[in-house]
Amino acid sequence: MHSLKQKPVAVAIAAIGANAISTELQSKYLQQISTSIPLMVAHFNELPDCAHVRQPTVLALFACSPASLWRWVKSGRLPAPKKLGLRVSAWNVGELRACLNSLQTSDQGSVKVRGE
Repeated sequence: MHSLKQKPVAVAIAAIGANAISTELQSKYLQQISTSIPLMVAHFNELPDCAHVRQPTVLALFACSPASLWRWVKSGRLPAPKKLGLRVSAWNVGELRACLNSLQTSDQGSVKVRGE
């Protein structure tokens, strides 16, 4: 049996929706979920286009792993980050918004059928 911390967030949300766990555990899951979302993601729409965000925010916006993020940057699917010093990389908010909009419009226009 998995411990409470090892369950994925999706399982936690499904369990909360199904009233399958106690209210004490529900509040623990909700607290865990709310603290795992970077503050910048919650206020992303309020940021100016010239602002920059770090990797945890980009990971949350695109719901991907760090490996996928860097693979998508290398392939050109996502914009490359800017270097802000020796060890700090940050993405431009305006470029991320443009990328999110292009992904959203391309997903709406095409329907993928499994096996094609």
